[in-house]
Amino acid sequence: MEPVDYMIDRKETIRSALGFQFGRDVADAIMDGSTYGVGRFPYWKIFRDMPNGGGRIQLGMMSPERGMFSLTMDGARILAGMGRNTVQIQDFPLKGSLFAVGVEKADPSLRIGDEAVIVCNGDVRGVGVAAMCGREMEQLKRGIAVKTRHKLEG
Repeated sequence: MEPVDYMIDRKETIRSALGFQFGRDVADAIMDGSTYGVGRFPYWKIFRDMPNGGGRIQLGMMSPERGMFSLTMDGARILAGMGRNTVQIQDFPLKGSLFAVGVEKADPSLRIGDEAVIVCNGDVRGVGVAAMCGREMEQLKRGIAVKTRHKLEG
């Protein structure tokens, strides 16, 4: 076999890890042609070049504490656009962690420890780690549903 270029190998390794965490279709959507990984394991960061020389945006990074990728708001928009790992909330400003009382609907495939995308009226309001499974978020009225990491200000 011929050796594979280092950058190609890293991109495919990151795609494989994303496929394990989110599913192959999400991994392919995140790792499109203009997306690449930076850094050494376990500190990989995922960036996407913006068209027309608009710079680059960070979509997420590997979190050594969790052993999985943590998404930024831009990465969360990709997940929400595919309808994956979403938590629908009532219309209120997100101040800290999301409590179950504010959840209207949650992806039933969400498990504790998964990346959860907080959505209101189709707009991504925040992203964090699920502290309950999707069904619990819908049924319970007490407790932290999502420990938010990033949220829209205002």
